[in-house]
Amino acid sequence: MPETSQSSPPEAPHQPYVPDDVILPEFTWSAVLVGAVLGIIFGASSLYLVLKVGMTVSASIPVAVLSITLFRVFSRVFGMRRASILENNIVQTTGSAGESIAFGVGVTMPAVMILGFEMEITRIMVVSVLGGLLGILMMIPLRRAFIVKQHGTLKYPEGTACADVLVIGETGGATAKTVFVGFGVAFVYKFLSQSLHLWRDVVSQPLSWFKGAAPALEADPALLGVGYIIGTRVSCIMVAGGVLSWLVLCPAIMYFGEHLGQPLAPATMLIRDMDAGQLRWFYVLYIGAGAVAAGGIISLGRALPLIVASIQAGLSDMRRSTSPLPLGEGPGVRAEQRKAEGGGGKGELTECTSPHPNSLPKGEGTIAANSLPKGEGTSPLTRRTDRDMSMRFVLFGSLVLVLGIWAFLVFDWQTGGSVTLANLGVNLVASLLIVLFGFLFVTVSSRLTGEIGSSSNPISGMTVATLLLTCLIFLALGWTAPPYRLVALSVAAVVCIASSNGGTTSQDLKTGYLVGATPKWQQWSILVGSLSSALVIGVILLALNQAGTIYSQKNLPQPKRPLDVAQLKLAALRETAPEDDRSCYVWHAVEGNPEGVPPGKYLVDEGGNIRWFVDPGISGKLTRRDNGTKVAKLSPPQAELFALITHGILNQKLPWALVLFGVIIAVVMELCGVAALPFAVGMYLPLSSSTPIFVGGLARYIVEKVGRRRADAPASDVESEMSPGALFSTGYIAGGSIAGVLIAFLTFPLFEKMTNWLAAIGEDVPYQTATALVTFLLLSVLLTLVGRGWLLNDR
Repeated sequence: MPETSQSSPPEAPHQPYVPDDVILPEFTWSAVLVGAVLGIIFGASSLYLVLKVGMTVSASIPVAVLSITLFRVFSRVFGMRRASILENNIVQTTGSAGESIAFGVGVTMPAVMILGFEMEITRIMVVSVLGGLLGILMMIPLRRAFIVKQHGTLKYPEGTACADVLVIGETGGATAKTVFVGFGVAFVYKFLSQSLHLWRDVVSQPLSWFKGAAPALEADPALLGVGYIIGTRVSCIMVAGGVLSWLVLCPAIMYFGEHLGQPLAPATMLIRDMDAGQLRWFYVLYIGAGAVAAGGIISLGRALPLIVASIQAGLSDMRRSTSPLPLGEGPGVRAEQRKAEGGGGKGELTECTSPHPNSLPKGEGTIAANSLPKGEGTSPLTRRTDRDMSMRFVLFGSLVLVLGIWAFLVFDWQTGGSVTLANLGVNLVASLLIVLFGFLFVTVSSRLTGEIGSSSNPISGMTVATLLLTCLIFLALGWTAPPYRLVALSVAAVVCIASSNGGTTSQDLKTGYLVGATPKWQQWSILVGSLSSALVIGVILLALNQAGTIYSQKNLPQPKRPLDVAQLKLAALRETAPEDDRSCYVWHAVEGNPEGVPPGKYLVDEGGNIRWFVDPGISGKLTRRDNGTKVAKLSPPQAELFALITHGILNQKLPWALVLFGVIIAVVMELCGVAALPFAVGMYLPLSSSTPIFVGGLARYIVEKVGRRRADAPASDVESEMSPGALFSTGYIAGGSIAGVLIAFLTFPLFEKMTNWLAAIGEDVPYQTATALVTFLLLSVLLTLVGRGWLLNDR
């Protein structure tokens, strides 16, 4: 055994790909614009995905690949200057904000509607903007502590992989053809399935000999791509949770309860009259919610040592991180060292290490005019790669956002009651909780992203912890009325979005640190990307909800006492059902209302009579319209969980026995060495959603394990992020999700004739079930062939 030295040699200074003393085009209008557009596209894709399965896929790498390819196409077709590596980095930084905003909005905002409140565009937009910008500004002072000083400790796996993508693209080795082909295949497949109805999008078969069990498969290319990217083990764990819920718990409940002569709480109907979906809604949903909550808290607890270390590091380095490192200290300082070693004099550039010197703009030896802006508070001697956004702007901006949060909560309260001194106190407490939990979990999220990556970052667990603590504080103070539930959920929503964006920001800054970007321009670009995505994401969310909304007149409830029409007139909320010309008042019945009506949204006429029940497209109960037309629903697991937590704690009415069943199941899985959170998410999701994820994981297994691996195939961590199968899966996810969003827009009355005409094409097509299975099998085989390198292989 070789002898080892007592002390390890000092780590070599960090050498970014673009040297500190080389100036390339970076923060240009074309890069920011392309990044903002790609961010909105991938934000819409991520929102659709999180509403279906409660997860998203990091957008940084596909955005970087698309940026490299798009600018190359623009250069060849229009004769434009080829984009520099720093411009491509700005594109991925700007575009990555869309995915993080979409995740935070998708897992929190639908809970507002589940609790019985209106999911308003203003509320979504304000929460998105405040949470997104606050997360970025809170992360900026931590950059030197996490990115610079702990460069060798915090790896930021996705950020490092994205930097390698940019470098490979600079040398001509990256292509987006695989992503574009996957996008096109998935888009056409989804359009043929959901618009033309040439085959079924969900194949399900209840088992008559095994009551309560209903195996199902959703033929969705987006879910197939998700399964491939998350890998074989996680996809197997997820489908195992689905098997437990739909093939064990549901049949067990039916077996033990089908002979009961009365409903078993919390259900309102006999068990023998339920199908698998109703069994899930009344019983398994609560079991899954308990498992998801426990899994999130366990994952957060497992990271507790890192959390404590993150807080200590963040607080201890805050003062020092607000001032730039002097020349000659810290990693990456080379200009003065080269000068001392005989390099050029002051102002002379050393040789650029870029393999494409012709990508440098004219006047290469001069500093760009916009690289040292006035009023930034930095010394002219401050290294380019160490320039942050002005701390005065960060502090002032954070203060403005906090005041905006307080004002927003005051505005929210006005929809539920008069503004009093006590109510203002509630909003002040809520604002302080947002600042406290926001800084805590932005720090935690940024640190955990560096340790375990953004895909494994337990944002849901942080949000559960925020919501639990907020609700318990409200309960202790006696704030349990319905408007307080809205305030508590708003606190959790802002913290969730801030934490998600904080982790994404740190990951992007790591990529910039490796390629040699200017931190200030990255910080500005992600602010632009966050703002543009936040302003659009609410429209997309409401469109997806409206696409699956059902107006029903069947089995309308009869109030125990007349409705207060005068109060409804005062609220001045009116809506018209699609099949009704009469404008009605909107009434949101909350849990435990004195009228004895089940919670939900209703349309009431002038006489106080309920005319319509409005079942939402997100987390709705009805799957068919009154005319028998089937409607696809979206059921985000985290949003339903957050609604259950908020209502259960503040209303103190929750079937705790069912929730504890789920908690114990999660603990048992952890004791068996199985990650509880993906298993719990599989329990909560429909089996039809976890089955295609499992098929994607199976394709990944075949690609990686079956057959001999090519001798020239790279074996680095980046290979899994940039492999043909991963890029093709990204195309599947984007194409299938974007098609789903566009199809949702086609359901609006403006496109009603077109939608009906398209739907009529596939009405008489035979063998739709068999066709769905065959076409989905072809999708899976195509993914496997691309992953094996037998198709779309440019090597």
